This record gives sequence, structure tokens and C-alpha cells, in this order.
Amino acid sequence: MYEQIEMNNNQIHKSILSDIATNYFKSWETKKVEDIISFLSFNIILIEKNKIFNGLGEFLNHNSEILDKHTVKMFSINIFVDCFTDTVVGELQMDISGEIVNVVEILSFNEDMQITKIIAYSDTN
Repeated sequence: MYEQIEMNNNQIHKSILSDIATNYFKSWETKKVEDIISFLSFNIILIEKNKIFNGLGEFLNHNSEILDKHTVKMFSINIFVDCFTDTVVGELQMDISGEIVNVVEILSFNEDMQITKIIAYSDTN
């Protein structure tokens, strides 16, 4: 019985992480900065294209170019969750101002279910 309860708790935890990640990715498409911020830890770390951005300010400054200057349309979002390490891998395909971009993002979460680290890989330069 204890194993069944633990399995159910793991499924619930996995579902919560999946929902948070999906909503975070969808908030990019709608460009709702307030929504994006609500998913992030103040000390967020973004690693993208061999660059590291520390903290919410650097994160937002770096991403403002995409949010301010481009249209974003998500075609697919595939989510893979490891609830034991509080890690989500998001496989995304999107159109950014007419360019199809494939992205993989690895999201790490803290105990408050906030995203603390994002490692992003894309097929663009």
C-alpha cells in the first residue's frame, strides 16, 4: 500500500512539473512577461549558446529582443519529466518571425516549484 501511495505522489508531482513547464513555454508565445516571471526564481540561471545569464534581470534583458522584436508561434511542445530530480526537458518547435526553430530546454526546479535553471539548445546560430 505504501508503494501505491508513493507512486501516486510521484505521478502528481510529475503532473505538476509538466503543467508548470507547459504553461511557461506557452507564456512565451503570448509574450506575457508577467506570466513568464511568475514561473521563475529570482536567481534564475540561463545557459544558452555558451553564455550564462545570472538572475532575473539578466534573463529578461537577454530575452527582451525575442519578446519585443519577433512573433512567436509554437507548433509542438513535448515534455519529459524526471520527478526525482525536479527536472523537465522540453522539446519545442516554433516559428520565430518566419524561421522554424527547434529548441530543447532543460528546466530545473526548486522546492517552491520555481524554475531555477534553464539550459537551452537550438538549431540556430
